[in-house]
Amino acid sequence: MMLMKHEADTLSVEKQGEKKKKRQEKKKKRVYRGESGNLLRIFAVFFAVASIWVGYMLVRETGNISDYNKQLIDLQDDHIDYIQAARYLRTGSDILTETARNFVVTGKYEYLENYFRETNEDRHREKGMSLLEELYPLAEASTKMSKAKNESDELMQSEIHAIALVCLAQGYYDKDIPEQILYYELDPYEESLKADEQMEMARSVMFNPAYERIKQKIFENTDEFVDEEIKYLNERYSVIAGYLDASLRYQRIFTYEFSVLLIATILLFLKQHNMSVMRGHELLKLNAQLTAQKEELADAEKKTREANNAKNLFLARMSDAIRTPVNKIIGLADIAQRNADDKKRTINFLEQIDSTAQILLELINDVLTLGRSENGMVKIQNGPINMLNFIENCSSIIASQISDAGLIYIRDTGLILHPNIISDDLHLRQVILNIVENAIKFTHKGGRITFSVYEELESVTDKKTTYRFIIEDTGVGMSEQYLSHIFETFTTEQDDSNDDGSLGVGMSITKRYVELMGGSIEVESELQKGTRFTVTMPLEIYKSPGDSGRGDEELRLAGSHILVAEDDEVSMEIARTTLVNEGADVIAAENGLVALTLFKSSAENSIDAILMDVAMPVLDGISVTKEIRAMNRQDAHTVPIIAMTAGNDEEDINTLFDAGMNDYISKPVDITMLVKTMLGAMRRSTNELAERLEKALQDANTDSLTGVKNRNAFELSSGRIDVEIESGEEVDFAIVICDVNGLKDVNDNLGHDEGNKLLINSCRLICRTFTHSPVFRIGGDEFVAILRNDDYKNRDTLVGGLKKRMTAENYNSMDIVNVSFAIGMAEYDPALDSGCKDVFKRADTLMYEHKKSIKGEGNIR
Repeated sequence: MMLMKHEADTLSVEKQGEKKKKRQEKKKKRVYRGESGNLLRIFAVFFAVASIWVGYMLVRETGNISDYNKQLIDLQDDHIDYIQAARYLRTGSDILTETARNFVVTGKYEYLENYFRETNEDRHREKGMSLLEELYPLAEASTKMSKAKNESDELMQSEIHAIALVCLAQGYYDKDIPEQILYYELDPYEESLKADEQMEMARSVMFNPAYERIKQKIFENTDEFVDEEIKYLNERYSVIAGYLDASLRYQRIFTYEFSVLLIATILLFLKQHNMSVMRGHELLKLNAQLTAQKEELADAEKKTREANNAKNLFLARMSDAIRTPVNKIIGLADIAQRNADDKKRTINFLEQIDSTAQILLELINDVLTLGRSENGMVKIQNGPINMLNFIENCSSIIASQISDAGLIYIRDTGLILHPNIISDDLHLRQVILNIVENAIKFTHKGGRITFSVYEELESVTDKKTTYRFIIEDTGVGMSEQYLSHIFETFTTEQDDSNDDGSLGVGMSITKRYVELMGGSIEVESELQKGTRFTVTMPLEIYKSPGDSGRGDEELRLAGSHILVAEDDEVSMEIARTTLVNEGADVIAAENGLVALTLFKSSAENSIDAILMDVAMPVLDGISVTKEIRAMNRQDAHTVPIIAMTAGNDEEDINTLFDAGMNDYISKPVDITMLVKTMLGAMRRSTNELAERLEKALQDANTDSLTGVKNRNAFELSSGRIDVEIESGEEVDFAIVICDVNGLKDVNDNLGHDEGNKLLINSCRLICRTFTHSPVFRIGGDEFVAILRNDDYKNRDTLVGGLKKRMTAENYNSMDIVNVSFAIGMAEYDPALDSGCKDVFKRADTLMYEHKKSIKGEGNIR
């Protein structure tokens, strides 16, 4: 019963609610039909009246605009007339002066006729004054122009005087001469002079300083007249233009208001009898939409304004950024010219010019790269790369830059099980270096920059893996406000202390590169606490046909046999995997005694290196090393032994060296440092291993057109030589750069197939010349050879022969085009060069000097 009662109460409440709702709806309808409807009509009438008033104001402003435009046109016409009047006066005076002077100098009657033709027919002076009087109808002509007219009249009296003397001297009085001359009275003295003296006196009248001063006054008065009138016209023009701008603004406002009021009036009259609650909701919804659109438009306008401000800032920065290095280059070149006799100072100035030009080139490259990326012209070219080699190459560049900046560099390479991947080496390297350069800019001297790379093993599949690159600094950091805009174009931190004068495009370009390669980039930062960039790149694992994806063509320890003594299973697996990925054959020993037994039982010289953990059970690494060094076999004294130790103080390290170890690496083991240390130790110990390494190098990336090695192989080869240099060995080598001049002409006139033939023939010629050295194609028309051994000994003869064989006179592989080589060679000099990079730079400079010297021998492009 209570349940039924509860249900009945519920139904009763619901019915009451429905009735109340219906009463409210009826009340709204009554309100709409009554007070609200009347109010709507009142508003409709009000808007109609307002529309009429605004329409009247719109018509009035339109009339004002027309009137102001007419006034501006009239001012422009007056402007032209003033200048024309002054020009007429000056032209007339100049014509009279010129013809009078010609007459007194030559005595030719035709000049006399020209003179009086100007005074009686052409009458430029009178035209100018008449035009001026039309512009001043209520007053005399301008004072300045009147003065100029009077001065011109005064000159005319002098001219008439001189002409009368010439007419008397030449006997022209018997001809039909004007009355001004006929009745001009000369004084008795002048009439008594001889003809030559009368001619001379006439010349003195026309060419004396007083005449010139009056002439100058005419110019000055007409100039001042024009300046004053133009100034007045400009002032008047500015006032009227201001009125016109105001009327245009009012016209736009009234047009907008009239449109809104008219539309509102029409809508109100049409809808006043059809208002409903639903329509009210619709109008509210429409209003909300309009408000949202207005906010969107305001936001779009704000973004547009910010973009314009950013571009204006970019232009200002661009102007300053370009002007500074250009002015510096000009100044240094001027100083160098003045000190040309001082060779040392001149070289210093040229080096400064080169470094400044590099800065300018980087700036221009940034702008061009930005344009290319915005226009979709950046193409990602993926290919197989070895991540360990990539990290090593990047790290060497980063370490040099950071060292030059006085900063501390830390590299952290995690476990990498899939080093051979597919990616765009060039753009991925550019991403890393862009971020590092940014970190260097904003990190004070003594600060720290960390470069970390690791493979996210949890993301590995059969075909793909993910690498994470982290660049972290202890620099000035960024504000939260700027952090959200760091990847926007033309954006830089506004804090003056952080302003490095850059264009604000580097991070924008970096982000675009990352996204084009399918990755992502994140940044964390806090003011005065540093910045951390994280680049995450999903990459495809590279697998050569018929293998498991090791990419043997880039392995650096290919063919070597390495004994690893390590008791910890995880550490053993890391070392074994790393060395196998580098192409080595690993012999594992779980403790020192097993390692000693394996070495004793191995064939002599079959083990190329030993990686020895210091702290092991049964027999520790130091004891094993001493036992091996004491053996009576040749390789026991030469095999490299590298220690793995947690100790790093001087006493511990000395103990390792005293036991006979060659080098050491600290735990936890840095994989890249492990490979580099192992490679350096092995290179120093055996020529046989060096030959196997060269074999691995020969299998590196190959240029598909010519069959020689490409730029990647050249960088890898340079890195191998740098390892030799760092090891302290005496290294002899030279770098030769050969540039094929005429390739562009062949491509343009004969087609790219013929251009390819030219490159292939050129490459064959280089390879036949340097038979004992590797040759690389490092660009479209550039080849590099690294000369060693016999080629190095005969370098001058070989290079000279190549120059002789490749000239415009006798190289005719293409019948209709002459080609030649621009060649530069530089030898490694420990006093000048820290590595291959410096040697290459000197060779490149010499090549360009040769290129300049042979212009005209071939079609140099």
